[in-house]
This record gives sequence, structure tokens and C-alpha cells, in this order.
Amino acid sequence: FGVSLPRVFVMEPLSPCTPDSTSRLDDLEERLRQDDIASWMRCFVVVTFDLDIGQTIEYQYPPGQLTQKEEAAVCFLSFPDSNSFNTRGDVTYTFRLRHDSNLPLNAASPLEQTYSYGFVFFRQEKDSTISRGYFQKSVVLLTSLPFVGLFKQVSQVVGPMFFDYGSSVLEAVCHNIAGWPKPYPGLALELPLVGLVLGVRIPSALPVFRPGYAASAPSKPTSSAAPQAHRPLKSPLLLGAVLDKVNAEIPGFFQETSVWRSCKYSLSQLWFLWETILTGQPLLVVAPTPTICSEAVLALVSLISPLQYGGDFRPYFTIYDPDFKEYQAQHDKNELPAVVLGVTNPFFLKTMGNWPIVWRVAVEPAQAESSGLNIFGETFFSKAKSVIDLSPSKSPVAATCKPLVSSDKTVIKQLLADCESSGASAINNTLLRKHFRALTDQFLSAFDRYFVYDLSNMRHAPYGELPPLPFYDETQFLLNLERTGPPPRFTVCKKMRWLTLYSRFVKSPNFRPWFNHQRQMAVMQQQYSVRDIRVTADLNALIAPLNCEQLIELAQKILAQIEWEKNRPDKAPDRDEAFMKLEKQLHLVNSRIPIHMRPSNQPRHMRSATPPGNAPKRAAPPSFPLNTPLSSLSATPSSLSSSPAGSPQAKSALSVSVPPFHIASTNLSLEAPRHPLLLSGTISVTQVNIAPVQEPRASSSNVDSPRVGSPKDLSYEFVFS
Repeated sequence: FGVSLPRVFVMEPLSPCTPDSTSRLDDLEERLRQDDIASWMRCFVVVTFDLDIGQTIEYQYPPGQLTQKEEAAVCFLSFPDSNSFNTRGDVTYTFRLRHDSNLPLNAASPLEQTYSYGFVFFRQEKDSTISRGYFQKSVVLLTSLPFVGLFKQVSQVVGPMFFDYGSSVLEAVCHNIAGWPKPYPGLALELPLVGLVLGVRIPSALPVFRPGYAASAPSKPTSSAAPQAHRPLKSPLLLGAVLDKVNAEIPGFFQETSVWRSCKYSLSQLWFLWETILTGQPLLVVAPTPTICSEAVLALVSLISPLQYGGDFRPYFTIYDPDFKEYQAQHDKNELPAVVLGVTNPFFLKTMGNWPIVWRVAVEPAQAESSGLNIFGETFFSKAKSVIDLSPSKSPVAATCKPLVSSDKTVIKQLLADCESSGASAINNTLLRKHFRALTDQFLSAFDRYFVYDLSNMRHAPYGELPPLPFYDETQFLLNLERTGPPPRFTVCKKMRWLTLYSRFVKSPNFRPWFNHQRQMAVMQQQYSVRDIRVTADLNALIAPLNCEQLIELAQKILAQIEWEKNRPDKAPDRDEAFMKLEKQLHLVNSRIPIHMRPSNQPRHMRSATPPGNAPKRAAPPSFPLNTPLSSLSATPSSLSSSPAGSPQAKSALSVSVPPFHIASTNLSLEAPRHPLLLSGTISVTQVNIAPVQEPRASSSNVDSPRVGSPKDLSYEFVFS
């Protein structure tokens, strides 16, 4: 009967003095805090070097987050390779670890498998008390989120504090992270961290659909207000920081990594590297240090934005990785998938000498001199044995295939020659990112026709069938492309090389995820476009030739549009106005449908044929006791209404509304008026509808009222015909 009673839960109180109750409350609080931490990260791991057993985990918080295989892999990945680090100091880098190493690499695509990202802060110092002569320890932040810009800052803040204050710092940091709001793509957040404030925008893998107005974020806090005592991490903002922030706001992961810093000594080969990532060719990235190696890999896979790289990539890969043997077996069979491996050990060039494309990341002269390497790594590659030419005099990118894309010399000339300052480096990086993003967009524009609807017919039939998207067929697409040529602005390929490039791309793991996402975006765009057409449509002329069955179908479609408007994830500024227009359309259609045939799934206030806001105000009907003769009701003009002959409601000859009254029995007897009528219909808790009968029948009728456990005040409407 519409009465909602509060639910009362009776629980046996726990005594706060009971040790068992205290431990249970502590366990509950700990589980809740770990759930909040898990929204952002898995755990912190401290890895140290034991002279007897090698790398071992010294501390983990929160505990129990890693499997035994993951712990072993993290131990090896958390220390730089001995070939790449022989000086004391701090090193930061990133690695990527596949979760389920029991699942074969080819069992699922890389986008369907789960990975963890490790952000390492490694410290090595001379220590005469240790037999090896060096103190070595790493603090690793493990997370499943690829937010490199954020977690790299966290690692650089937490690492030094750990070596100063111990493991209590890690617990304090986790306590801060547990208070962070949930991460949602596109949100700009200010996150407190041990007295600092980290500004970050949550990236998204692919562009997020947004209508023509600002879509609201989920009903979650968009920022975490930090106390005034906190101080910004970077203040004041310099030109480099501003440009880095602009790059970080571009859709796609790893946009904050510097393409210029990794590729400035390989500029002429940068277009070939873009082609390699775009088409999913296997690539081996060889660098002298884990820092340079991981940054180079992340910069490369982000170079094809707004595409998301669909292959596997490992910013720092070692022979101790659980997947090393599988990749070695695939290499030996010449069946390497789309993968980018970043390595620092020349051993890979010995065991995997048939790698089709190898990029030697060159380092700055000062850094090369301090590490015993020249600018192209002569010492580093002196032990390498490969089928491709890796001699220092050759190009830094060695491959068994010829590039299809030519470098753009105009862009190279635009870069600043004096790139020592952070501002000049940021400008060059922004220019390169802008160019390659535009280049990717130009390349992808050949597929635009598969994401466009023809809505011209919807203007004449707004509630007609929605047109489908154009059908895509790979063979037909390439044939049409061969006939029409590449997109007008895509001019980096000569002759027919561009056709080979498209053929390789549609077969790569980068294509299908992006194509399906664009189709979904097109469907969403169609829904919003059709919504605008329907809301502004004038149905007066459209419904004139429709029969009753077609009108009922139209009413159902209007109801579906109202339901879509109600459940849409965003909040349009004209939402209330759209609701009003759609309801007026529904009332207009209802006016042409007999009341007993109108859709039953529409709310009660929409079943009327009178548009909302236009209904005349009626005087409140008088109160009638039970068993009131109909003859006496007919003498009350205010309680009766009749419809003239020929009107849509002519069948409903008489209507009587009765205000709330008290039900005292299960049967309601009504005496027949001057002309006998058969009283029949249905009774609900809100109304009684009685259908008309043309011929006189019985002089009275009994109508069952709803059975109730106790008397209730209910409102009934009696319709007599």
C-alpha cells in the first residue's frame, strides 16, 4: 500500500574491552584500508642483496599481495643489470611484469592479460662493512595502473625518505593513498602525500566519448583537498613543467615521457620507429642503463597516440623474467609477435641474433664517457653477434626490412638546436609529439567513413529504424584505397608504399581494438544525434496517417527515448526541457489511442491525453460513504462527467471520483441507477475502472475490493459507462 517501514537490525553488542572484539574491529579496519589502497597500488616491496642467496625481499606492505613467482621476478627486476650500472648513486626506472606466468604468452592478446608496473628506486653506496664493498637496496612500488607520471613522482619522493626514516614511511604513504579518491579517466586531482601535494590528471587509454557539452564525472570526489600546510611538489611552474602538463592531458598512456630525450640522437630514424610500432613489428630496444631503456620503450609505445599499442612491451626486461624462455623459443622459430623488449644486457644480442629490428638508444657524450661508452655505444656492442649490422658507423636502427615511411626534414629543422635547458627540451618534445599525433590522425582518417551514419531520413521519420554503420571488409577496404589513394594529408609514403603500410596495420594487434572502440563511439554519437532530432521533432503531421497499432508502437518508442534520457550517464544542460518535450509528444500520441489500449508500462501521469501543465484544475470531489446509491451520485454534478457523442471518450459515459475513505469490508455494493448497468472491471490499490455496457442487465453488481490485513485509507476512482 505504499507504506515503507524502517528495517531494524538487532545486533549483539561487542564489549570494547574484549580482546576478541578489538582484534575483529582492527581486522575490519585493515581490510577496508587495503581495499582503498588497492584502487591505486598493490604494495611496496623492499628488495635487498644477500651475499648468500642474492636478491631477497626484506619488507612488503601491505603484506601477502604477491605470489611466490611474482616475488622471485620482482627481486630480479628490482636491481639494475651488472653490465649497466657500475657507479654509486640512485637509479629510478620502470618495469612491467605479467601476472599469470602459467598462462602461455599466446593464450590471449596482451590487452586481455593483466600486468603490474614496478617503479624502482635503487640505491648503491660504498660500504666497507659489507664483503662486496657496496650497499645495494631497492624500494619498489607495484601497481596495475600505468600512471607513469604519478607513480614516478611517488617513487622519487618515497625512496629517499625510506632510506632516511625506515619502513614506517611506507605505512604512512599507504595511509595517505588509502584516502585518495577513486581514479577515473580524465579527472584532475591533487593528491596529498607525506606533506606534499601531487597534481595529476588521470589518463585514459583511448579518447573518451563526450557530447557537445562538458560531461560530468561519476559521482565521486574529483579532488582531494589538501591541508594548507602541504606544499606543492613543483613551484613555481616553469615552461618545461607547463608543456609536460599539456602533453600529459592528451589521451593515451605515457604521454608524460619525453620522446626528445630518448630519440634526439636517432631523429632521422624516428619515423621508421613510428612505423614499427604502428604495424606491430617486433622491436628490441638496447640501452646502457635501465633508466634510459625504460623511458625509451614507454616513449615509443606512446608515439602512436591516439592508438593504444596492442602488443606486449617490457620497459626493462632481463633473462630472469618468467617469459624469457618463451620469447627465446619464439625467436628461434621466427615467430616473434608484436612486442617491444627493453634490455641492457648484450647477452640478448647473442642469444637472439635474428631479431628483425634493433634500436640502439644513444646516450649523451658526458654520460657515455662516465659509463665507458661512446655516443653510439661501441664498447657496449663490441661483444654482440647478430645477423644485422650493429657497427657504430651504421644507423642506430638496424633492421632486415626497409622503411616505408620517410622522415620529415621540415619538422627536424623546426627543432631547437640549443637543447641543453629544460625549456628547450620540453619545446622539442612538444613539437615531436604534436607532429606524430597529427601524422597518426592523418593515417587513421582513411577509416573515417566506417564511423559515419546517414541520418538524413531521420528528419522525416524521427522514430524510424536507425541506419547501420557501413560494413567493413579488409579486402574491399584495400581495393578502395588502391583506387582512391591515401588520405590527402598523409604524404610521408612514396609511390605504393602506403598501401603496404595499411595492409600491415590492419593485420596488427593495434587495429581491431581501436576500430571497435571507434565503432562504439560512433554508436554513442548516433544516440545523441538521434536524441536531438527526436526532441525537436513536430509529430502533429507525422501521426495523422498512422493507425492504432502504429500509434501504440510509436508510443513505445517515445517511452524508450524517455527511459534513455533518464538513464544517460551524463547530465545535459537541456535535460529538463527534453523531458518536457518528450512527454508532450507522448501525450499527443496517447490522445489518438483508446485509453484501454495505451501502453501499460508508462507512468500514470503520462497516460492522460492532456499534455502536462495544460490539464484544467478540477474541484475536489465530495466524500461518499459506502453503499451510496448511484442515483444519489448522479444528482451531484461536481462528481460526474460525461463525454459528448463522437468524442474519443464517448464510450466512457460517466466518471465518478471518490476521495479517500475507510474500507471496512471486503465487498463494496453499489446500487444501480435509473438505467441498469453491469459494473465490471479491475481494482487496484489506487483505482477502480469499470467498462461500459450498452444493454441493460442486472440491477446491481458486486465489486470485490482488495483484501487487506487492516483498514487503510485509500483513494479510488470509479468509472461508469
